[in-house]
Amino acid sequence: MSVHKYKQQADAAYKRGDFDTAVVFYTKALQKTSSDLRLWTNRAQTFLQLQRWQEAIKDCTLVLEKDPTHQKALFRRGKAYAQLGEVEAARKDWKYLQTLQPENQAVINALNELEQNCAELKQKKDNEDDLTCIKKHIYINEVDALPPWAENDSKQPTNTLLKPLSWNKLETPTLQTLTQKLRTTCDTEASQHDRLIYFFLIDATTLPRLFGTAGLEGIFLETFLHAIEHVYIHAENRKAWWKQSLALLEQLSVCARFDIAILFVKKTTLERLDQLLQQAANEPDRQSYQAIWKAWMCQKSINHS
Repeated sequence: MSVHKYKQQADAAYKRGDFDTAVVFYTKALQKTSSDLRLWTNRAQTFLQLQRWQEAIKDCTLVLEKDPTHQKALFRRGKAYAQLGEVEAARKDWKYLQTLQPENQAVINALNELEQNCAELKQKKDNEDDLTCIKKHIYINEVDALPPWAENDSKQPTNTLLKPLSWNKLETPTLQTLTQKLRTTCDTEASQHDRLIYFFLIDATTLPRLFGTAGLEGIFLETFLHAIEHVYIHAENRKAWWKQSLALLEQLSVCARFDIAILFVKKTTLERLDQLLQQAANEPDRQSYQAIWKAWMCQKSINHS
């Protein structure tokens, strides 16, 4: 079979979401000719879809050794570095790409998201360090018995302190309200529970309009995913939970900048959620879920070609 035929087969497999087959055919094409840089960047993009980050980096690096200004290779290698948590390497690729394409909005968005996530992680680490420091200086008195008021509270089951779910009315917040909810410090189990319930019970159909052209940010996306997991534990009405979870997944995937936001969601979070939803799905529902999840995994910022 010719290189052209292998590439056609690979492209067709990629478009239908059969990434393993696409890798096979791109590899066969490369065995016939290693000079076509498009084959390397296409296989790298396919590796990204399969979350095979190191292999994507390797293919992009081979391209950049031959053409240091290759834009798709720079962008895709940056995506793989970001997923591996190699922030400096991702920033270096995307900053260089920005000098080549100053107006490329995908690159601007990726860099902004990277910097924002770095700032949030630093703030979180600083807060944790402060808390650790405070804890080290607290002297804890040992007592034989709690006072009556504390003893009574300690006997109350934790879940009775948590606000129950109400499926009667979904929330329709403004972006300002949602941002405020996200940034409010939750220092108790109950306050964290309330926040995740709030995110879960948002009217999913309003999300694309809510985030608008500015787009979805990674920290919002991660919070919605944590909310789906959290509510599963506390929801008695699993049918309602399933319906709302699918609605959130579907609508989040069509928000602007979703393809950038998903880069900053931990691989373990996605794997854990996929496992949970696969187990929770009834047989008739599994196909609809898999179609939605496939759309998540097929997101890309630069056209595959």
